[in-house]
Amino acid sequence: MNFKGLSFVMIFRAGWLPLVGSAQEQPFTVKGAIQGADGKEIFLINVDNNKKMDAYLIRGDQFTLKGKATPRSVFALALNGADYPLLFVSDGGDSLQVTSSLDKFPVATLVGNKQSLAMQQYQHEFSPLMTKAKEINTQASSLNEGDTAAAIALQQSADTFNDQMRSVGTAFIQYHPEAIASVFVLMNEMHTMAPPELLSLYNGLNKEVKDSKYGQMTQANIQEMAATAIGSDAPAFSLQDAEGQKVSLSSFRGKYVLVDFWASWCGPCRAENPNVLRAYKKFKDKNFTILGVSLDQNKQSWLNAIQQDGLQWTQVSDLGGWSNSAAQLYHVSSIPSNFLLDPSGKIIAKNLRGEALEKTLAKVLK
Repeated sequence: MNFKGLSFVMIFRAGWLPLVGSAQEQPFTVKGAIQGADGKEIFLINVDNNKKMDAYLIRGDQFTLKGKATPRSVFALALNGADYPLLFVSDGGDSLQVTSSLDKFPVATLVGNKQSLAMQQYQHEFSPLMTKAKEINTQASSLNEGDTAAAIALQQSADTFNDQMRSVGTAFIQYHPEAIASVFVLMNEMHTMAPPELLSLYNGLNKEVKDSKYGQMTQANIQEMAATAIGSDAPAFSLQDAEGQKVSLSSFRGKYVLVDFWASWCGPCRAENPNVLRAYKKFKDKNFTILGVSLDQNKQSWLNAIQQDGLQWTQVSDLGGWSNSAAQLYHVSSIPSNFLLDPSGKIIAKNLRGEALEKTLAKVLK
């Protein structure tokens, strides 16, 4: 499985949009000591727009950064040499003291407001899981094509990881209903949960958190995700095929169609392709077809993979990578990912792989 992002930084990739409020910005200060970071640069970043607000070259392991904030705003400290940024919350007019080390960052000891302490608790609890996620992504990138056993084992590891993520995330949200960090957990760590489960956790947050700009964005994202829930009408899209001809999802109405998100660079996707091909050959004469949607950016790599894997169904892409317009509509955060639609265009199953795909098709295509 290839993940779109890894915690802590997913907020920068997932399209958090700034909401302009009427509150006036107030200055704040971040000071700290990071052992072993002497000579490294540290940046203060506004999470809402991913813009750098300040930078400092650490000397004697000490640093000072300054910014401006409206109440309940989230910022990040990005340190050269560290995998992930440290997140904190500022109301403006306050200060934060950070104590950490290069090998532990972004896990740190903080002196600051309660919201920042809760955000640090979030990063502390999820740090082991982020290490595991990094390992899975590394294994996925080095997976040999055709090594089905390794691909299955890796998928099982990813499934176990997702279960752990849901368990830790659910406990954190339920224990911290007053924390801005909980809405970050909700959207960054709980993306494998169904919208009704996400909404239930969201409704358990206190009113102040739900009314915050991050709470409002989270609610909007959950509502958008509901658009691809099982039983929903599949979002319509049109993309170009390998010959540059526009193909619309609506043109497949009247058939069962598997919308299959993949990419040439995705090891688990390539390992899964033989299973998808086998299912296609078995059921293509039973009112079933596949629409492949590639998250490639290089057209030749995409075309080469289609030929190498013998993919016989329609393939489309806008060569936008993770910004692929269809992937955005379907909230695809990891690949391989697929959606099975019935002849009326409703989503009836999701993320079917291996035997599960054939068993489901055999059931619905009687």
